[in-house]
Amino acid sequence: MISLTTPIESVPKIHKRIVPALKRLGIKTIRDLLFHFPTRYEDFSDVRKINQIAVGETVTVEGEVVRISIGRTLHRRMTLLNAVIRDETDRVTATWFNQPFLAQSVKAGVRVRLSGKVAQGPKGIYLQNPAYEKTPNPWLDRQEPRDTHGRIDCRISGNSRHQLAVAAVSHQIIH
Repeated sequence: MISLTTPIESVPKIHKRIVPALKRLGIKTIRDLLFHFPTRYEDFSDVRKINQIAVGETVTVEGEVVRISIGRTLHRRMTLLNAVIRDETDRVTATWFNQPFLAQSVKAGVRVRLSGKVAQGPKGIYLQNPAYEKTPNPWLDRQEPRDTHGRIDCRISGNSRHQLAVAAVSHQIIH
């Protein structure tokens, strides 16, 4: 049985290759993992219809990914990942900068919840580097704020840390 003092490398669902990154963050035990709090949260509970969002707001929308495209900026040579999301009211583009790996997760036909700042671009409004979750997801259905402050280490994102905590708890941790 796993306890709160169990070393992180002893949890079956925590891959050995991320243990060094966890230790650099000071996460050595299950207790450390559960009490490692993020510095920023996005509130996925206040979902708005796409036709109700406005420039400058930080919003959460839910919809289906219609199209994905990867390109580059001309001046800075950054990778741009664009996803068109639609709900029953409208469409909006989500744009991520220098995160082409997200194309493996955010695919056409997948339902997602996105939370981020609405910005104005040459082609209309878009969500700028939004946090995302695939839906349906039991954690999202609980309507709680989520840790989305991005990669806190070269290999551990806020979402990954959340999944590690769920894996640890699912192994019947005792006090």
